[in-house]
Amino acid sequence: MTNTNCIRTERYEENFMNHAKSIIPLFLLIIIDGMSFGMTLPVLAPLLTKTGASIFGAHASLERRHILFGIILFLPPFAYFFGAPIVGYCSDRFGRKTLLGYCLLGTFIAYVMYVISFRWMSLSLLIIARIIGGFTTGSQAVAQAAMTDISSGTAKLLNIGVIALAMTIGLLAGPLLGGVLSNAHYVHWFGLSTPFYAAAGLTALNFLLLVFYLKETHSDLSHIPLRKSLKQFLSHRPNQHLLTIFFFFELSWSLYYQGIAVTAVQAFHLDGSEVGYFSTYIGLMLSLSLMFVLRACARLLKPKKLLSFSLWLGIVSLLLAFFAHKLWQQCLLAIPVTIMTANVYSTLITLLSNENADNKQGLVMGVSDSALSLAFAITGFLAGWITLYNAMSPLLLSCGFLVLAYGVFCFKKVSKALRACL
Repeated sequence: MTNTNCIRTERYEENFMNHAKSIIPLFLLIIIDGMSFGMTLPVLAPLLTKTGASIFGAHASLERRHILFGIILFLPPFAYFFGAPIVGYCSDRFGRKTLLGYCLLGTFIAYVMYVISFRWMSLSLLIIARIIGGFTTGSQAVAQAAMTDISSGTAKLLNIGVIALAMTIGLLAGPLLGGVLSNAHYVHWFGLSTPFYAAAGLTALNFLLLVFYLKETHSDLSHIPLRKSLKQFLSHRPNQHLLTIFFFFELSWSLYYQGIAVTAVQAFHLDGSEVGYFSTYIGLMLSLSLMFVLRACARLLKPKKLLSFSLWLGIVSLLLAFFAHKLWQQCLLAIPVTIMTANVYSTLITLLSNENADNKQGLVMGVSDSALSLAFAITGFLAGWITLYNAMSPLLLSCGFLVLAYGVFCFKKVSKALRACL
């Protein structure tokens, strides 16, 4: 058993080094996409409780600000819901590199519009920027598909973990940059638009890396129409079962991640920078889980047992977090929550990839990311609304969504489907 694990590790490291020039631009691309989701949280969350002029309007009531905050969180994943399958399918048909270039261009435009919207305090421009940025974030699906193009077996599971790590670093860097670069206490010329100047610069850099270093990873181009490909994918029963589990899991994680920023402000009275630090801590724990815990768990447990263990771990941890009214307790409980997230996400995406042909990986990743974005859209709105009544409520509802995911996992027909694909 030990020798087998060593051989698998050596093969994975050899595979990683052989494709390093392709992986680095993909890694950076997903980091930039992840940043766009989290960067606005520490910029906007403190404005909920402040009076006077802001992007929400000088005379906006507290209830109106919470509703607008929820809408702003809702828009990017809602646009991503439609963009991810389309962009993923187009990458199957026209190649990964071409689609990634167009997506980066759209992301750059969105960041420029962020800058203008905060400069002019224009809510309408911010909304347009969130929609454009959300649609072009469909590049995540393409990057994930490119990673599956160059890996198989255990390497695929671990490379999916690498993709998830990049997403996590983006979620980690987003709140940190948003909190620090928007705080004039650090540098006098920092303001609400400063984080988005930095993000636009990183996007331009990544475009250059894409042009010069990324090689096309997909040669078996698909010529099946989008509607037919989508119908074939969704009618496959194992895909239905795995996507249902994945959707409830993402509802849980996305509500926890987005709601915790508002909970931190209202229950623990953190300011914008402190919210950024707290969100960064959660991202760091998730990064460590993806780097070390996932690899250890993949060696010890088969996918079905790993899913069962991780879902239970998340349910218990989130329930305890609901009753934890001290910040240090929330920090401690974030560790098992992020371990659960790393294990469940990587395992489910790998199983979905294995269930489908090589020339459909873009569509597979697009549909799974569409489910992820729908979850973020729903919980983005919920996070802004339910915290108006109870600051700790996102934790309890997040636990409830994970219970539903575990219920679907344990359902007899789902168990049979999982055994078939394992």
